[in-house]
Amino acid sequence: MRGALGPALLAAGLSAAAAGVGAPADVLIVQRPSALVLFDTYQQRLDSARAASLPPFVPIVLLRLHDVMGDGFTPCAAVAIDGAPFYLQEESSGAFATSAPCGYTAVFRGVTMREDTVILLSGGALRLRSPSSGESSVVAPGTRALRVFETKRETYVRVPSAGMFGWVVLSPGGRPAAWRIQPAAPRAEVSADDVLRRVRGVTESANRTLRRLYDALGAGKGTIPSFRAVRSGREISCAVVPSSLTGEFTGSLLAMLPALERALGGTGLHPEIGGGAIHILLP
Repeated sequence: MRGALGPALLAAGLSAAAAGVGAPADVLIVQRPSALVLFDTYQQRLDSARAASLPPFVPIVLLRLHDVMGDGFTPCAAVAIDGAPFYLQEESSGAFATSAPCGYTAVFRGVTMREDTVILLSGGALRLRSPSSGESSVVAPGTRALRVFETKRETYVRVPSAGMFGWVVLSPGGRPAAWRIQPAAPRAEVSADDVLRRVRGVTESANRTLRRLYDALGAGKGTIPSFRAVRSGREISCAVVPSSLTGEFTGSLLAMLPALERALGGTGLHPEIGGGAIHILLP
């Protein structure tokens, strides 16, 4: 490892709070989260492409600290990013391991988790403050911002249209006529069969693209690789067939993640890559 987050950000002493809506939690914010040593649900190290897809200043909820990986000795913390589970490697000192400089870092303790939308109304102005520099800018009327968590004074939000995170003041004394809260829609109750149907919709689209590509290259007479989604117990997995081509199609599996996220929208389920396949844990 090239380093670790400094003594001020030692994991020691942080509570392993639940991350449900309205619950208290401890949240880590890092300017360059790709510099953290992160592992997916299956304790596979995130490759550079997957790590680089994590946006700057994305909130990392600290769920369980001073745990160990499946090897029985590598220290780690169980965390959640956008509701998906990950493991963050710790140093022997308790600091979070890094592979490069992280830039701005901060831990916010005992915050209240939120999951709804702020809508800026035309009658006022809402200012978005940068997590690191403190500079602020006026958000355009009609902009939607997703509330992530709040402290006693400010609310940390994600502004999808700007692709960024920042702080806003939503207290009753802060010109409440300038905004309103739109409660989050309840997550859809879906069956395992419905989830599998959604996933297969994505894999079938990818397979059609593969067939067209192989036909265009004149290679369509042999065995054409395909993506196959299957259910086993409480998990749906998606892998390339034949399995001997798994290594060559890792990039294709990564490219499928956004489409799968869209297909699973509203379910609370998230696809993860591990062991040469995409995995979706069912509730």
